[in-house]
Amino acid sequence: MRALTHRAVDARAGVPAGTTSAYLRTRQALIEAVVRRLADLDRADLATHDLPTEPPPAATGQGRDGGRTAEPAPGGRLGCVPCCGRSPAAEPGRGQATVDRSR
Repeated sequence: MRALTHRAVDARAGVPAGTTSAYLRTRQALIEAVVRRLADLDRADLATHDLPTEPPPAATGQGRDGGRTAEPAPGGRLGCVPCCGRSPAAEPGRGQATVDRSR
């Protein structure tokens, strides 16, 4: 979150310096706008897909083979299979997290 600054947003968006701060005066307002935008994108993405009505097998304590298992579910490190069939890591800028440990 430290890298989220008005200046960084201006540079990434390719707009003149000061543009972001003209619309979002404080860093708090900038963070709130980013969170709101992410929630809107998630909401729109979820609205375009049929969501399952039954809990997944992992939620019932059952593995893919019908019994208890420690085998990870297909789709990723968290055992998540996107209902849309896309991999977030395959999309530029999505599904990628970095941690700056130099500080």
